[in-house]
Amino acid sequence: MAYDYTQLSAIATSLLSKFGRTMYIRSYTEAGTSYKPVRSETDTAITGVQSRYKISEIDGGAVQKDDKKIIIDSTVEPTTRDKLYDDDTLYGIVDVQKIQPGDTVLAYIIQARA
Repeated sequence: MAYDYTQLSAIATSLLSKFGRTMYIRSYTEAGTSYKPVRSETDTAITGVQSRYKISEIDGGAVQKDDKKIIIDSTVEPTTRDKLYDDDTLYGIVDVQKIQPGDTVLAYIIQARA
């Protein structure tokens, strides 16, 4: 029988809500025609905490010195096509990792770059 991670997911969300802050995932939608495209953006509020990468994780290529490690709740699944808006800074999303030990996603780790 598989372990039910629902309670652990609720704990992760509760901890992020307690210690994190509101950030926004900015997603983009394209419509219209190829010669007259229309691009719209949507900001979705999420809760997250921001930290730095350890010096041992920075390689100057995939992980750069000023990159941010941001852990967010599982309410929205970010992609590398999205942006993350936090503390008056719009970051590009370089990478997204799921924290998912079973069928339930507990949180996401975003590698963000200004």
